[in-house]
Amino acid sequence: MSECVKVLRDELPYNLHIFVNSVEFIAKVIDTLKLAPEAVKVVCSTSGESRQENQRKLGNAYPIGQPSDPAKKVNFYTS
Repeated sequence: MSECVKVLRDELPYNLHIFVNSVEFIAKVIDTLKLAPEAVKVVCSTSGESRQENQRKLGNAYPIGQPSDPAKKVNFYTS
């Protein structure tokens, strides 16, 4: 865990890639850690109504990205 904190503080030149099963969890982590939108990439389902629902959970400041988009400091992935 201390390595993750060092990355978030820009003390290590790495990106974090976190795989989870819930967009709600991703939104809670973003909010709890007060992550800036420019530091976060979220890749999640965009099929059917999922896109609107997932975007609502994340908020407009955190657009849903594509796997091929450049990595950011913190990258979240879910299906």
